[in-house]
Amino acid sequence: MKKRSVPEIFEETILDLSKNKSLDKITVKMIVEESGLSLQSFYNYYLDKDDLILSIHKKEGDRLIKDFEDEKISLRELIYNNAKFYFDHKNFMLNAIKHTSGQDSYGLTSGKNAYKVLRNYLLKKKNIETLPKNIDFF
Repeated sequence: MKKRSVPEIFEETILDLSKNKSLDKITVKMIVEESGLSLQSFYNYYLDKDDLILSIHKKEGDRLIKDFEDEKISLRELIYNNAKFYFDHKNFMLNAIKHTSGQDSYGLTSGKNAYKVLRNYLLKKKNIETLPKNIDFF
């Protein structure tokens, strides 16, 4: 059995807590206490709770994007796997969308990743060198 890293423990902890509690009600203190790790360990990896939330999305999104770009999965599989992750962690996802805001909000980060994947897919599919640079939704 693979030993879990400190970030993995914090990620699993907030995902578990979010099954029964709104993210805006979950504190760093709660995450630390539930994880069995120290407050200093938390701050060694994350700036705050929102940073932890976004890191979960980024980690999963980056994994799917890499698999897609390495042609390990198709666009259909990427979409399916992404939807499955959302379904498996639906309370967390809804909480992340509702309770993060600003430039680094979950919704904006998710949209940027989706745009990147579709843009790269279209470039590869149509064998186009570039798409117009003035198309920037974010």
